[in-house]
Amino acid sequence: MRFTELGTSVSEKEIIRGLYATDASHYQIMPAAVVWPKDEEDVLKTLALCRKNGMSVTARGAATSLSGQTHGSGVVLDLSRHMNRILEINPAEGWARVQPGVVRDHLNAEAAPHGLHFAPDPSTTSRATLGGMIGNNSAGTRSILYGKTSDHVLACRVALMDGRVLDFGPAPRRAWAGDPAEPLYEGLRALIDRHREEILARYPKVMRRVGGYALDAFLDDPEQSPWNLSNLICGSEGTLGILLEVTVRLTPLPAATALVAVHFEDIPSSLRAVEGMLAYDPSAVELLDGVVLREARINSSTRELSGFIEGTPGAMQLVEFFGDTAEEAAGKARRFAADLQASGTGYAWPVFEDAKGQQRVWEVRRLGLGLISNKFGSTKGQAFIDDACIPLPVLPEYIDKVTAFCRGEGVDLVLYAHSSVGVLHVTPELDLHKPEDIAKMRRIAEYAFELCMAYGGSHSGEHGDGLVRGEFIRRFYGETLYGAFREVKALFDSRNLMNPGKIIDPAPMTEHMRYQAPGYAEKVAAAEAGALFHHRAQGGLGLAVEQCNGGGACRKIGSGVMCPSYMATRDEKDST
Repeated sequence: MRFTELGTSVSEKEIIRGLYATDASHYQIMPAAVVWPKDEEDVLKTLALCRKNGMSVTARGAATSLSGQTHGSGVVLDLSRHMNRILEINPAEGWARVQPGVVRDHLNAEAAPHGLHFAPDPSTTSRATLGGMIGNNSAGTRSILYGKTSDHVLACRVALMDGRVLDFGPAPRRAWAGDPAEPLYEGLRALIDRHREEILARYPKVMRRVGGYALDAFLDDPEQSPWNLSNLICGSEGTLGILLEVTVRLTPLPAATALVAVHFEDIPSSLRAVEGMLAYDPSAVELLDGVVLREARINSSTRELSGFIEGTPGAMQLVEFFGDTAEEAAGKARRFAADLQASGTGYAWPVFEDAKGQQRVWEVRRLGLGLISNKFGSTKGQAFIDDACIPLPVLPEYIDKVTAFCRGEGVDLVLYAHSSVGVLHVTPELDLHKPEDIAKMRRIAEYAFELCMAYGGSHSGEHGDGLVRGEFIRRFYGETLYGAFREVKALFDSRNLMNPGKIIDPAPMTEHMRYQAPGYAEKVAAAEAGALFHHRAQGGLGLAVEQCNGGGACRKIGSGVMCPSYMATRDEKDST
């Protein structure tokens, strides 16, 4: 099948490759081919073919990555289309065994009747796959309670580039001998022994750290505490192997929840209040700044949900409480709101005890990224310093300094997300079509990186390194640990064919940028000249297309009406 596009004949295969050239980041790399494996055998055949031809392989789920991990110039393996089965749920022991393409919310729909769930909850749970969450070591809204994905992975089955299929789970050293993974265990043990002091010194002392490889997960004596190589796969961004199956822990669902939306006049006062809020043992504390709240009132997808916003807050902290009963949860929320009101912390404290009321508030929070990137025009909030985890005592100071630096560059910014753990998604508003704004992005990124280092934070808190932060890994961890990362990569993938250019030897953050791709501007101009609809309100067809943030909400199935074509075919080209 061929299509006529702008007077040029374009094959369906080229269009599909183009769809897989992007994700939710601002990067673009055209793959040589796309494969939708149906099973483990298909994955192994693809790896054998790539091995023979020296071609790289990049695994991909829903491609909701903001950091640019899910595209490469070789073969892209889309594991979400067919390898998406829930293989087993064991309610008695509290675990599930699934294929990597299983969507987090689909697993939880099956686990819910047993009173269980897979707890990590990034905002994209309606389409985020377990494989993608493991690759990024995702966390989410309630990480203060549940931690990261790696805290819930019990075992995994992995295909290496050399054709080996290995099963990783807890293994004491006495069990290594004769295991097919013995060379990996022993190589990692020798590496850890050599670099133990450097690991202790250089890894940040915050919970939300996902940069580089998780060598700090292997500091315990393997004779006493079994090592689980699944911990190394978590956060490895597909650079070590391809997930075939994974066994994850399921935890009890909360019996009841209640929510308080604490309104503040400005961001600094909202951040100074966070440490005091944590004394009440909430399950989540999430920030929305005034820009997100203003857009929520304007955007058609959230306008009807925004009745909970009182006045014109400069910031809002959403504080959630769990309870064994509805009355217990509500009581916690009411006492919290009353104490804040008595102390003059904030100016409004509406409490939401009913599920529908809470759902409306959380939906505005979940759509935060879309609200700032779906704005008309070419200047939008950009994700490149969005993932730093900063210790709470210095978080207000960090945000003050980053804000001042951005304003000095003539750049506004938007903040939202996980104030409970010091991971605020800071998104400076830039026009990445313009070289001068790309230069601003570089200056802002360098400043924020140095500040993050000085404050003892983690440069990658949950979105990972990818293309946007990869070049900073060497500077963050130092030459010694970067050399150790190279050794880890060589142990698993000696030919550097597994998602190369991520973690090890990445390109600078300003390469592979979508709007700077050769011929991009010319293609947009040609498309607008031939368009029947002019999209004047959005500034033209090109900017209308760019309102898609790549977050993949049109890929969700099982709920809502968007996108019916994708729901029917499970084919990316049929989504909006």
